[in-house]
Amino acid sequence: MKPIRLQVWKVMAVTLLSLLSPLTLSQKGLALNCNSEEVKFLIEEKLKIRLNQKKPVNQEVKNDQLETIKQWGEFLYPELKQEDVMCALINVLNDKRLPPELRSQSADVLGGVGTEAEPAKPYLLIAFEDENPQVRRSAIEAVRKINANGTVDYLIKALDDQDSDVKRAAAGALGSIINKEESQKAVPQLIKLLETDPNGFVRQGAAEVLAGITSTDTSVKTALNTSVKNDSAWFVRKKVIETLDAKSNIKVIDIDNLIPLLKDKNYTLRTQTFALLIKMGNKAEKALPELIDIVKNEPNDTARQVAVQAIHSIGKRDEEAVKVLIKLLQTDSDQTVRNNAVEALSKIDPYTSSSRQELIKFLEDKNEDLRVSSSVGLSNIATSLQDQYQRQKETDGLSQAITDLENAKKAMESAYQSEWQDKEKKEKFVQQQDILARRLDFLKERQNKVSQQWLISIITHPYIKIFGSLFLTNLLVFWLSPLWLLKIDEQIWKPAFEAHPVAKAIASILSFFPLLKYHPRVLDRWVERYFKEVKQDFLHKPTVQHHTIYVPLPVQTDSGDNLTTIEQLTSQDLKESFPRHLLIWGESGVGKTSIAYQIAQWAMSDNKEERLCKHRMLPVLIEENIEIDNSGGEKPFLAAIRGQLEAAITEESVSPELLKHLLMKQRILVIVDHLSEMSETTRKLIRPGQPDFPVHTLVVTSRQEESLGSVLTIQPCQLTGSQISTFLETYLVKKGVRQLFTDKELYKDCAKLSEIVGQKRITPMFVKLYAEQLIEKKVKVAQELTLPNNIPELMLKYLDELNREIKEENRSGDRIVDQDAKSLAWACLKNSYQPSEIMRSEALVTLGGNDAEERLEYLEEKLHLIQTNQTSKDKIHFILEPLAEYLAAWHLVDLYAKDQKQEEWQKFLEQLDSVPKAFVIAVRDCCEARAEKVHLPQFVVEKLNQVNGKSLSN
Repeated sequence: MKPIRLQVWKVMAVTLLSLLSPLTLSQKGLALNCNSEEVKFLIEEKLKIRLNQKKPVNQEVKNDQLETIKQWGEFLYPELKQEDVMCALINVLNDKRLPPELRSQSADVLGGVGTEAEPAKPYLLIAFEDENPQVRRSAIEAVRKINANGTVDYLIKALDDQDSDVKRAAAGALGSIINKEESQKAVPQLIKLLETDPNGFVRQGAAEVLAGITSTDTSVKTALNTSVKNDSAWFVRKKVIETLDAKSNIKVIDIDNLIPLLKDKNYTLRTQTFALLIKMGNKAEKALPELIDIVKNEPNDTARQVAVQAIHSIGKRDEEAVKVLIKLLQTDSDQTVRNNAVEALSKIDPYTSSSRQELIKFLEDKNEDLRVSSSVGLSNIATSLQDQYQRQKETDGLSQAITDLENAKKAMESAYQSEWQDKEKKEKFVQQQDILARRLDFLKERQNKVSQQWLISIITHPYIKIFGSLFLTNLLVFWLSPLWLLKIDEQIWKPAFEAHPVAKAIASILSFFPLLKYHPRVLDRWVERYFKEVKQDFLHKPTVQHHTIYVPLPVQTDSGDNLTTIEQLTSQDLKESFPRHLLIWGESGVGKTSIAYQIAQWAMSDNKEERLCKHRMLPVLIEENIEIDNSGGEKPFLAAIRGQLEAAITEESVSPELLKHLLMKQRILVIVDHLSEMSETTRKLIRPGQPDFPVHTLVVTSRQEESLGSVLTIQPCQLTGSQISTFLETYLVKKGVRQLFTDKELYKDCAKLSEIVGQKRITPMFVKLYAEQLIEKKVKVAQELTLPNNIPELMLKYLDELNREIKEENRSGDRIVDQDAKSLAWACLKNSYQPSEIMRSEALVTLGGNDAEERLEYLEEKLHLIQTNQTSKDKIHFILEPLAEYLAAWHLVDLYAKDQKQEEWQKFLEQLDSVPKAFVIAVRDCCEARAEKVHLPQFVVEKLNQVNGKSLSN
């Protein structure tokens, strides 16, 4: 049968597509002609139905027929719209001799086509009267999907149907009618269904339609309120509330009918009621006592959560509500309830000190969510206070509000210093901290303005001419000699104002003078006045003198959203968008301090094109731990900056107020060198991410990537390949000794260094030390020689240089460091002769002694020679491989030569071809360096002489 069916279907499809110019249904204005032979063919051949017979069919055939009818829907869409297919469906629908399932399926297919099946609507309306309820229901649903407009009378009649499903379908169709005036006709019948129909689902359908109708008919409002109050089916009441919520038709409902539902046993109904109350806002004020009772006594966490949200949305201050919310903050076990209580309290009671003080307590709570919620609540309160005092002249309660917000600000600063697991929450906390600080500044300014309003009456006094003259005099001084404004303020105004009470009133009138006193023009003159002294003091600092030669380095810059590689860092790379705060980080010897000091040189430059800003800046170097003064005076960091500045300017002290403006207007560049090596107390003071951080232009160097907030980071890169030779030659040029080397000599020296390094990267300090060795070979100085004479000693020199960077009180001896580094390097290379990881336990055994752990930590945390594997946490390795190779080679030579271990030498030389070349060269260089101090077997000398044709005797 199936192959025959397939053939019939193919014939039918071809026939359908080749019929005489089939008209699209949208082109027809006349009724359908559904009596054609094609229609008959479709019904009889495809469905296997004889229209003149009533022979029953089995279920398998019926299933095939249902599937076929379903497939016909594809021929009703615009691309293949066929009139005969629609007619076939209509004929099946209206043929009462056919099984109801087929007829109902035909209606479903027509409805599924939507508005394109509009011509079939008259025939569907006929089916409204069909004796079979399934057919009637499907016809109504099809009309709803096609377009129920114009069918209200039919649908109203269907509302009286005996079948509940039919009535539900009719109600749903009425709800879909776009023309609401037309649907109003059905209101009486829908109300009747809602009030009297025994079937809850029918009432639910009627309720949904009525709740969605925007009607002025009071009978609709009465019916819906009665349903919410009295309907026996909870889902009917829920549907009314849900629809009113969705349609924002909240004026219909009486709040008195909602209040009892807040404690209904049905959880879903309660939840929907809470949602509507929240949307009603202050219109739900009458429910406030019930909501307070729920918050106090309800055991269900979710119910308490939404009840607090409803109190928040109502927004009215209520004494009992405030008490309950405060108690929730203190005792409730659910975190969401406490968070919601914070938000509600900040809205309904922003003007009461007790509420503000309660929120302040939770700024330092262990729970980060509650910290953030409290910060949001307090920043919202601060915003409300700002709005209030902007609108009204009265300032009652302003002083207390400022006091509370000051306490909140301090608590936020303390909370910021605590541990945070979630960075996003911490960032949000900082945002709220910034908002509160700005609002607090406004309130303080408002208070100051109010306190000075009494002076307005003085404006009309004859003596105002005196002050006018003073003002003009200040303007003249400002233009001709700006620095005199500072001297006048310090030497005349301040002593006079402090000497007599009346002078304080004058001070208030002259409060505008700081606008001139600390004007950029004045600050620039101050900088130029002391520029030479500060520059001389800066350049004579030992650490600065040690980094006098700057060779541009390749660096990576990261502004948080843009990672950039710069081959040679210049002032122009920073000038376009010079940041407020800058972090330079990387391992030892990579050039961090050189870059920082060069930035200082650019900031001071006489060449305006080199400067980082339009104006000149004075550098202040902080390279020691900051002493903490517990007297409660000036902040330690500011005191340290002022101390450095006053040490350079011997004639004059710098007032805290002047320093504040110099820092704020970026006239001072503060450099904190070696932050990672400073004490924890000092490190905590350097927090540029805090809103009240006083330094607006800061450069920090560190061996690690510090968490400093929003800063531009610069990471100097190690050198490799051609970068090494370029750096070496540039260094010699800037040193003024390039002329001592011929091009051939320099090429040979560069090749030698490249041979040592291979494809690996090295720090600029290596190249610098190598360059100094080359210079030493060229120029013999009379003073005692301290530079190394060969590459192995160069490596030890590098190690000693790193060790000397450590503060003397914390520094280990060079000999101990050298010995530990050599032993550890050999442990890392002895198995494969190339730098590898070893277990931390093996490293401790290698070092030996009771203080092995302390010495290992010194190499890692102070000198940064080694690093712990961040994944396994139990393995260590050398950061710089060339250094590890030479230290291990030095250890090997001393170890084998000490006891004249010829057999060990023999084993090593036998596998020389498989030993990495870099290590062989390192061993060869160490043998050469140690030849006069240790005994080397002749066969070792001969074998190693063959390496690159290098002779140990040369």
